[in-house]
Amino acid sequence: MPTPFSWVTIFFLAGLISCQNKSRNENPQPGEISSPAETHPDHNKDPGSGPLKLKGEARGLDEPHLYDVQLSWQISNREPSTFFIVKRSDWTSGRVVQGEQGFYQDEEVQEGKDYLYQVQMINGSKSVTSDWIQVQVPKDKVFEGEEVIQTGKVDDYARLFFKNKVRIVWQGEKLEIRAREIISEDAVLDSFSLTQKNAVLGMAGKGGGELIVQSKTLKGALFIRADGQNGGAGLEGSQGAVGAVGTAGPKTFLRWGEPSKFPEGAYNFRGYWFYCDPPRPPGAIGETGGTGLFGHAGGVGGNSSKVIVEIEDTKSGDVFFTNKPGVGGEGGLGGPGGEGGEGGWSGEIDWRIHASDMPQGADLTLFVACQAKQGEKGPQGNRGPQGPKGDDGFQAPFCLKLGNSQMGYCP
Repeated sequence: MPTPFSWVTIFFLAGLISCQNKSRNENPQPGEISSPAETHPDHNKDPGSGPLKLKGEARGLDEPHLYDVQLSWQISNREPSTFFIVKRSDWTSGRVVQGEQGFYQDEEVQEGKDYLYQVQMINGSKSVTSDWIQVQVPKDKVFEGEEVIQTGKVDDYARLFFKNKVRIVWQGEKLEIRAREIISEDAVLDSFSLTQKNAVLGMAGKGGGELIVQSKTLKGALFIRADGQNGGAGLEGSQGAVGAVGTAGPKTFLRWGEPSKFPEGAYNFRGYWFYCDPPRPPGAIGETGGTGLFGHAGGVGGNSSKVIVEIEDTKSGDVFFTNKPGVGGEGGLGGPGGEGGEGGWSGEIDWRIHASDMPQGADLTLFVACQAKQGEKGPQGNRGPQGPKGDDGFQAPFCLKLGNSQMGYCP
């Protein structure tokens, strides 16, 4: 850990070092020093080296959300007795850097925050101080999980981490990704969810929308599926017409007489025997139902996504890209055949013959041979023909700029 010093100790140490025989530790360690805000060394005197220029940059570490700040400075004619004090506006104590070291690494920073730094060089009784510089520590964003729905702009982050083959979906809308660095673990940028690749029944496919990806660096494999949605299958055709009712059976006649002469089904009423001649047959079978109507056409496939991908450095990464229009949906099934017609009923009874001889109160509806019967229902009609396939969508323009290579239409 750095060692705190008081300001008085510094001046004592500086004077002591200037009087010694320039012998010191070959690998001195940084230390801490209380903020010298209450003391005022001569900042206008530069020990023969010109202005002290301080530079600072935030550097991302391997894991998301972790950064450090790299500070560096250069000054000529540095004497062995020279040491430096690194200050940060929110520190209560500065950090001492000795020897020939001209840099400092600050690991106590948080993403998304700004920090002010200054460095002071002390050489004996002389000192020079740099201007304050501001270093902004950027933010990271992590996409993880099986699928993430993301539309709109993602441009407030320096690094984007696409973890564990995550699928990032913009559902045919617009997605803009801008970052300094993309770290992808076989992630997929997809125009539609796996469950939304096909439009619903009877509907046209949706266009793939628009995708913009701009990054300085890509690490790892990134798959881009900028395809249109497939058209939905066509609706089923309407059912065919119902078949006609079967024709009625033949006319029958009422007979009466001795039982020995009557067939089975004769009716005895008060000693009188009656029957229908011939026995009342059912009507004809119903007509076949009509053929079903044509199925509806399949939905039109959606156009592919409009795409712009610009990545300056792909030495450590690969892009796999598709930009296919949606395929037209299959034609709908032909309509089902119509229901067969109802069977015909038995023919009429001719009541005129011997009707005057019938006993009063005879109920002919009880005659087995004279009861009306319905014929069989007709067969169902054939299914109609399948509808036509929907048209495929069109390919939208795309532009890929990957390092020094270029593909597609890039105006």
